[in-house]
Amino acid sequence: MIKDREQHIEFLETISEQNLSDIFDDLDDRQVKEISILVELILDKERSGLDKFFDSISQTLKYIPNFITLTITNKYIDPAVAARITAKLALKQSVSIAKGLPASYIANTAVFMDNEAAAALLFSLPKKNIKLIMAEILQSHALKGLDILAHADNKILKFIQPPKVFFKLKEESLNERRLKVFESLKNQYG
Repeated sequence: MIKDREQHIEFLETISEQNLSDIFDDLDDRQVKEISILVELILDKERSGLDKFFDSISQTLKYIPNFITLTITNKYIDPAVAARITAKLALKQSVSIAKGLPASYIANTAVFMDNEAAAALLFSLPKKNIKLIMAEILQSHALKGLDILAHADNKILKFIQPPKVFFKLKEESLNERRLKVFESLKNQYG
């Protein structure tokens, strides 16, 4: 359960993949909380009934050889759907499948995943894959990339190479967690 204003703001920023409008500065804690709860209820309603569907797909994937899964995934499964399926798979199976997918597909899938789950999956891949995937995420979804990298240790942060456009982010608009990761990367590469 979300407890304070900052957590509600982070939730809304994560869902929207952008910094919230300055109008949120004018709202009191109760109003921010109510908006956050409303968004969560809407999302729950949109997603209702799909959990069993994704459970059944993840159970089915256990019995399909990876080369078939990779072919099906690449051609027919949208990254948003792949993210929901991945959430139902064991990390070991997700990593096994992800190793055979293109970096762009994995990057697009990670954008729809929970930050911690995306980090666990991505940081279990080989180093070269992590570099490619994170470069793509930081290029097109910089805030999500910062949210994922908030779960990285210094060893991983040392070999991530953000694209130059990433460093054009406005530091003053980043929350404390994102700013910490941004500054770490900026000190290394910026």
